[in-house]
Amino acid sequence: MSDLSMLSTARPQAGAQPVELQTAPATEGLPAIPAGRHLDVAPEPARRRRLARLAIAAGLLGTVLSLFIIVAANVVMAQQSFDLETVRGDQQDAQRRNASLRADVARLSSPARIVDEAKKLGMVPAHEFGFIESEGASDARRPGDEIAETLQDTAKAARDAYGDTAP
Repeated sequence: MSDLSMLSTARPQAGAQPVELQTAPATEGLPAIPAGRHLDVAPEPARRRRLARLAIAAGLLGTVLSLFIIVAANVVMAQQSFDLETVRGDQQDAQRRNASLRADVARLSSPARIVDEAKKLGMVPAHEFGFIESEGASDARRPGDEIAETLQDTAKAARDAYGDTAP
């Protein structure tokens, strides 16, 4: 009888014959194990705990880095928003300044103001205008024509404003 049959706790029936169990050799079909080497069925508990801690630490680090990146991106967007508002304010100031300068140019270049300034300097309006024409000039409008029209308009405005005070 084998040692295994004695381990059975079941009671045989009356008149039953005991059966002898046969076991296969433990090394049959398995590769040979080198001497001094131990088999590991599962990682050691300390190693498993270390790997679990490492995985948790990596997850926490990834979470913290992700949150840091999100916060940094929000800070950059907020700064750019403030910069954009500053630029918009500067743009509005520049537009107001431009409108003011245009109004100043229109006021200062008006014919009536030019006549007033000329009168303060002791100038008098001219009654006749003369132009020198170059040879080969065509009948088309020349650049001087616009200047002549402006001068005639200015002289007319001066005559209307001050009367005929030419010598």
